[in-house]
Amino acid sequence: TLTTHRVIWQPAEGGDLAAPIAGPLSRVARADVLMGTWRKSSKVSLFLLHQLDDGAEPQVKLKFHGKGRDAFLSKIQAVLEQEAWKPKEVDASVQRNDGKELFSVTSAGIKGIIREKERLRNAEKRLASTAFEDLDSLIEKAKDVVQVIERFSEKGGSNNADEEDQFAKIVQSLGVASPVTRELAGNAFHEALAREIVDILSALVNRLGSVITLTDVYCLVNRARGTELCSPEDILKASKLMEGLGLQFSLRTFDSGLLALQHASHKESSIQDRILTMATERMANGEGLVAFMVAQELHCGVPLAAQYLDVAEKEERLVRDESPEGLQFYPNRFPEYLAAAGLMEPGQ
Repeated sequence: TLTTHRVIWQPAEGGDLAAPIAGPLSRVARADVLMGTWRKSSKVSLFLLHQLDDGAEPQVKLKFHGKGRDAFLSKIQAVLEQEAWKPKEVDASVQRNDGKELFSVTSAGIKGIIREKERLRNAEKRLASTAFEDLDSLIEKAKDVVQVIERFSEKGGSNNADEEDQFAKIVQSLGVASPVTRELAGNAFHEALAREIVDILSALVNRLGSVITLTDVYCLVNRARGTELCSPEDILKASKLMEGLGLQFSLRTFDSGLLALQHASHKESSIQDRILTMATERMANGEGLVAFMVAQELHCGVPLAAQYLDVAEKEERLVRDESPEGLQFYPNRFPEYLAAAGLMEPGQ
């Protein structure tokens, strides 16, 4: 066991050591791995400060069975460099009681600026070293929190819309505890990424709708993954695999070429009915329907709203009016007019 001040040998089961023994690191000058004849040794040598009578450098050898030698060597070298067992010296000539530095000759000029930057770098280095000591435990706690939220989601959560929206924001801000990587998944990377994308988007369906453009998916997924970013090509490949994997989302391509992920609960007829109702209400006021209004009503982006309007036009629910005021849509009344004139059977 390695601490900031000593190395502790724990007794092994069936070994000769009866009780733990410890060696202070303050007596160690350096740690290194000696080169063998053909390969590196599996032992780490701790060279002590005081030489023997014959001038030889005393050392303690630690033998490792299997892996762990390189990790232990890097950690003990970092601990020896920090020298935590030495008392911290405070220069009283340049410090006031409130902790602020006073002017001195050594802090003046270019040399003073260089010396101050070096002091700040050393302080940041110590801070980073201390912070990363507890990084593993922090990640474990974050995983526990995510597991609790996932269990809440599986049980159906709350029937309150505000609470569901708040829950979605929490999931989105927490991100993914352990994002899938090529190193871990190997050849199954895109399949694992597809499942991870579905997990991220499932908590956001109520807030973002059942159809999410691939551009928005790219932003949402990379925000949740933190520093493990995915390329647009990886997102596209993973999206193409979703339908074959039987996941809740599948890739949808609109006639214009716009790509989006569509949830299994999506009902196109319901969307078109809402759009037709909006267009009818707008026409009653002598106004047309535009993509921006559809985006507000359906809580989606304007490009996706424009695609919904194009689909409604192709299904002959709406007609377009292009004018200097812009593109607007109205309910299609031509079948009614033609039927009234006897030129078309009702319902055709």
